[in-house]
Amino acid sequence: MAVSDTARQLISKTEYLCCERDSTIRHEWIGGVLFAMTGTSGVHNRIAMEIVAHLHPVAKRHGCRTYASDMRLMTENAGYYPDVMVACEEQADPYFETSPCLLAEVLSPSTRDIDQREKRGAYFAIESLRHYLVVHQDQPRIEHHWRTDRGWQLEVVGPIDTIALTCPPISLPVGELFEGLVAFGP
Repeated sequence: MAVSDTARQLISKTEYLCCERDSTIRHEWIGGVLFAMTGTSGVHNRIAMEIVAHLHPVAKRHGCRTYASDMRLMTENAGYYPDVMVACEEQADPYFETSPCLLAEVLSPSTRDIDQREKRGAYFAIESLRHYLVVHQDQPRIEHHWRTDRGWQLEVVGPIDTIALTCPPISLPVGELFEGLVAFGP
C-alpha cells in the first residue's frame, strides 16, 4: 500500500502490519502515516554491513539476533527499519522486533534529521534499548548514546577509538567500520 505525499491518510497499527508484510515497497509507519523507504548508497550499506559483521558473532554466542535494515522494529506508535538492530529478548512475531538492546542508524542526507530527532526520541523510550549508534557515512564518526542509571549518555568517537558495548558485549573498533570507505583526514 503506497500513499502519496499529497494524500496521506492515517492507518492503524493493525492495517500497517497486515499491509507491510505483503508490500513490495518498505514503509516506515509514524503516527499513523506511511513513509516509503528509499534505497541507500553503497557506502551507507557497506558501513551497516561492517557493523553487522562485527556484532553478529558475539550476539549469536549470547543468544541474540542481529539484523541489517530489513527487519522491522515496532513501537506502540511507529514501525521503523533500523540500519542495524540487535535483540536478545524472546521474539513474539517473526516479522518484527519490539525489544532491541542495540540500534544503529547510518546517516544519509535524506534521513539525517529523522534519525537524529524523531527516531532518537522514539528509540530512547524503548525500555530494553542499551545502545543507539548514529553513524556518519561521510566521515569516520559515530555518536554513541548509551543508557545508564542516570539516563542517556553520549560520546562522539572517531577512527582511533573503540566503543564499549554491553549488548552484545564487544569493543567495537570504529576505524575498522570505515576502512576503505571514507577518507581519514581533512
